[in-house]
Amino acid sequence: MDELSPDEIRKKTNIVEYVKSCGVALAPVSGGREYAGRCPFHDDESASFFVNPAKGLFHCFGCGAGGNLFSFIMRRQGVNFRQAMMIAMNRIGGLPPRTDSVLERLADYYHFCFGRSPRGREYLAGRGIMSEAVIRRFRIGLAPGGDRAVRALIDLGFDLIALRQAHVVNRHGRDAFFGRITVPLSQAGRVINIYGRSLSERYPHMYLPGHRGALFNADSIVPGEPAFICESILDCLTLVEHGFEHSASTFSANVTEESVHAIAAAHPGIVFIAFDGDDAGRRGAAALMAMLREKGVVSRSISIPDNADVNTFFLDDPDKAARSFRECARC
Repeated sequence: MDELSPDEIRKKTNIVEYVKSCGVALAPVSGGREYAGRCPFHDDESASFFVNPAKGLFHCFGCGAGGNLFSFIMRRQGVNFRQAMMIAMNRIGGLPPRTDSVLERLADYYHFCFGRSPRGREYLAGRGIMSEAVIRRFRIGLAPGGDRAVRALIDLGFDLIALRQAHVVNRHGRDAFFGRITVPLSQAGRVINIYGRSLSERYPHMYLPGHRGALFNADSIVPGEPAFICESILDCLTLVEHGFEHSASTFSANVTEESVHAIAAAHPGIVFIAFDGDDAGRRGAAALMAMLREKGVVSRSISIPDNADVNTFFLDDPDKAARSFRECARC
């Protein structure tokens, strides 16, 4: 569909309904010729905000804000005129129907950024992950910081309200993942969360609020084949990098019933648990073995050196680590 002109967009958009959709309560006044409510742009106690649907204009007698549909979007969302047009056009169907999500497109954008910045590759190489196949398979990305990801999503037709609801922007309206490598988490073919691994100690690793799924890389566990279960996403990427394809992550040593069910439902031949070599990892591995035993799944624990994890095991002694896992795979 050809892009609509600004006049066409304004004519096709009911400004009253749009303002209401942004959380502004409006009531008809003047016999329904106008609508009034509390202004969203200042601390309004007297309902000084008025919208005229016939003229397509709004005005606040308290703070002086006013203008047309695009003025409202620009002020409300903090975007430029072009982005305001895209938001309005997406709302009225002037853009092709969307079947994707904020997280899907954000994962694509981060993956795009990763391919154009050496920072991400340098970090992964330092963790022993250099395969282009792994980077493409898991859509590894890099958050560029600032408001670049936000502007990219707005240009695709998403509005700032949708981005805030998805928690992908912080309270300053900037990229929540800045300074991090990103890995999308998928379930049933769609992105349901994103993992951000900090490039430095300045920021913590993070997930978005909400569901992470039962396992990371759950589809790799197949009937009859040995499966390797580790704690972190980085550990899982490390195993795949070294050729252990049937590997998944439980996200932490605190294993959930959902994760156990997902492992058992995949009917692996045997499960090898490679949790961290610390007290929490050993407790988690013992708990997972017991829970799998109750479901009739045979499992064994792989010994990881003290105070190490799968990734550091392969970094510190790659030959010994690979040999340990290969011997398990031949069981």
